[in-house]
Amino acid sequence: MYNMSLKYMRYVIDMRYVIDILYNTSSSAIIKSRTSCREKYLELASIVDGEMSQTSSTVRIRLDNFEMLRSRLHTMSRKLVTLGRLSASFCRLCSAVEGMPKVHTGGCPKIFNHCFKCIGRHASSTCTEGYFQLPKGSVCWTCWVPLQCMFGVRFHSDRKDEIGAQCSNPARGILKEFAIIFFHNRQVAPSIQCSSTTKEEYLNWLFQASSAGEGQVPNIILLLEAAMK
Repeated sequence: MYNMSLKYMRYVIDMRYVIDILYNTSSSAIIKSRTSCREKYLELASIVDGEMSQTSSTVRIRLDNFEMLRSRLHTMSRKLVTLGRLSASFCRLCSAVEGMPKVHTGGCPKIFNHCFKCIGRHASSTCTEGYFQLPKGSVCWTCWVPLQCMFGVRFHSDRKDEIGAQCSNPARGILKEFAIIFFHNRQVAPSIQCSSTTKEEYLNWLFQASSAGEGQVPNIILLLEAAMK
C-alpha cells in the first residue's frame, strides 16, 4: 500500500474530505514535499482520521460550508426556474427583488438612466462610451451568467446556440440589470463587500472567485442570489 502513487492515494483517503484537504495549505505542502509516498500517505491520512485534531476540525467545517453553499446554489436555481415561468408582461427584475410578480405601465424604474452598454448613469441610446467588455468565452454577454459549473450546479448552458442573442436563460432581465445597479448603489446588496471604484476594477471583481468563503463561486453569482432574496 505504501508504494502506491499519490494519484491513487487521493482515492483511497476518504473522498468526503479529499477536495477540502487539497485546498488546505498544510496538505498542499505535504503533497509537494520530498518525503516518500509512504510518509505523505500517513500524514494525509492522519488529517482525515483525526489524529491532527485541529486540522481535521478545519476540514470538517469546510465540508459543512461546502454543503451549505451547494444548497444555496440549488435554491437559487429553483428560484430562477420559477421566475422563468413569468410571462413577458411581468418585470423579471422587480419580481425577483420584491419577491412577487410585478408589472409596470412604463419602463422599470429600477433601471431608469442606467446604461446597458457601458454601465454608466445615462440612457443607453445616448451613450458615446465603449462597451463594458465581459470575459470572452466564459460568460453569456446577454444575461451575464457565467457558463461554468459550480459545485455541480450550472446556471447557464455552454452551447453556442443558447448564448448571446439566442439566450433564453431565466436570469436574463435580472442579473445584468442588478449588477449595473449595484455598481452605482452598493446598498441594494449591503451584505456583499465590493471596493471597486472603476469599471475595470468592477469587471475583475464580478467574475473573480469570492473571497468571502464561497470558494470558486464568482461574485456575480452572489449578486444573483442577493437579487432574488
